[in-house]
Amino acid sequence: MQSCHRTSADPLPSPRLKKPYFCHGLLGRGGAGEVYAAEDAELHRKVALKVLATGGIPDPACASRSLSPPSVDRFIREARAASALNHPAIITVHEVIRTEDATAIVMELVEGISLRTRCGAPQPVRLVAGWGAQIAEALAAAHARGIIHRDIKPENLMLRTDGYIKVLDFGLAHHTESGPGTAARLDGLPAGTLRYMSPEQARGEPLTGASDVFALGIVLYELAAGAHPFPAESALDTASAISAGTPLRPSEAPAAIPPEFAALAMSMLHKDPNRRPDAAAVSARLRAIAEPAQRWRPRAIAAGAIALLGILGALALWMPRSWRFAFANRPSTVLRSLPLTSLPGEETDASFSPDGEQIAYAWNGGEGNAHSIYVRRIGAGDSRRLTTARASGSSTDDFNPTWSPDGRWIAFLRQSRNTTQVLTIPAAGGAEKRIGEIRSSPMFEIHMRFLTWSLNPDELVVSDEPPGRKDNLHLYRLSLTNGSKVPMAETPEGFSDISPVFSPDARSLAFLRWGPDAAYELYVRNSDGGGERRLTASPDAIRDITWTAESRRIIYASGPSGPDRIWQVSSKGGRPEPPHLLWMEKPISSRLRRADTV
Repeated sequence: MQSCHRTSADPLPSPRLKKPYFCHGLLGRGGAGEVYAAEDAELHRKVALKVLATGGIPDPACASRSLSPPSVDRFIREARAASALNHPAIITVHEVIRTEDATAIVMELVEGISLRTRCGAPQPVRLVAGWGAQIAEALAAAHARGIIHRDIKPENLMLRTDGYIKVLDFGLAHHTESGPGTAARLDGLPAGTLRYMSPEQARGEPLTGASDVFALGIVLYELAAGAHPFPAESALDTASAISAGTPLRPSEAPAAIPPEFAALAMSMLHKDPNRRPDAAAVSARLRAIAEPAQRWRPRAIAAGAIALLGILGALALWMPRSWRFAFANRPSTVLRSLPLTSLPGEETDASFSPDGEQIAYAWNGGEGNAHSIYVRRIGAGDSRRLTTARASGSSTDDFNPTWSPDGRWIAFLRQSRNTTQVLTIPAAGGAEKRIGEIRSSPMFEIHMRFLTWSLNPDELVVSDEPPGRKDNLHLYRLSLTNGSKVPMAETPEGFSDISPVFSPDARSLAFLRWGPDAAYELYVRNSDGGGERRLTASPDAIRDITWTAESRRIIYASGPSGPDRIWQVSSKGGRPEPPHLLWMEKPISSRLRRADTV
């Protein structure tokens, strides 16, 4: 019997266009058909082919398959709905191919992952808010054109490698101009996905854009909290809970959710569609959560900047030439520190929570005792002690606290005379869990960092000595599940890689290479361990490495004996300089978030 599948090198003929598409592999399969990665042989661009067929891309030599008119109609409806919308967060449809054997939609190929892969574990709220703002903006554009998506769920939301979102699958979309948006039904059940349907959609009632807002509310809650807001054993039970039950309270969710995000999510999940915010309002509120520093008044800032430039220009006309040079090379702003704590003794190793609202640090109690880990909410309340640095009757030091990406856990190091343990503890307090050990004790007296949480919530990145080596720390990925360690890259003999810090866009890892004669070199490499490059070198200690929010520059402290100075350097390299222009850009990462400019 002849096969009806094409090979990866065979073209799918398009009689209407008189050109082939070369298939490179199956991307996914669903009830409506199959999606293949392909290439337009004429334009040499990558595309996705969504084919309405039961056995893959059909061969013209095979017997013709009969396609039910409703299936074809849904395909055409999807193409028309998506092509009617011109928005960067909505997938672009190039054309529709119709032959005797199959119907296919040719659309842009989105390289990335679906948000389903980010469900199951709490994601950083600001990250979720950024994704949600893009989705809500796309839905607002669709609703403005009278188009309701009707199947918003994690599988239909693609996260590209550059952080942008694409909304897929308009197969159930409805145009309100064609009549009331009553939910379509398949085999007696509402068409769509039961776990993400609004109450009115599950009941088969007329729909509005508020139904998409409800579905998006479920997605955002699930991503931020790590759990579905209507937990149930089956999809039908979930649909029943959506229709008649109440969502899981944010305070009862596995992960803490900031009040402003929780309030928005709960308003999106209101049973009454008229009580839900529209998609445009959702997008605006989510952007305020994702980018809190952008709440400044742009026009006022722009007007002030223009006025300042005018003044400087006027001064330059009569200013002596030597003065002009000195003035041009003087920082236009300075950083002013704001105290977060005022405790006696030594407070060190400060680490901000992902939402920037709490700080973890090590403190020796003010009496020269061993350090323990404390957590403090910024601007309110006293510090809360998490650990007690005592083990087997002898003093130990707890230090290097670092937060998990969801803000629920803190990892830290415990150094005793012979060992250095890696442990985790709930940020709210609780039992410690030992993950493993590292062998980096000879360098602890210089107060560097040897630990950070990976972008993968199931692993840490630590500095450790390979077996049989001394004073040669490598960076390792340490599994929280089984304690295994995998090296990220080789470190030259005689040097040590310490102070790892991931960039906010997850693409790069900055770290410090400490060498003979106390030479300090700042490096950046790709998150996967490759592409290493040196940014700068200094005879003085480099401390407190952090990234700017846009992931283009690195801020650090360095200087000879006495107070350190703050420096910035491009992640591509260049000459370090004082960060005197930070006020004009996005806020730097949370480690220095409380710095003020005047």
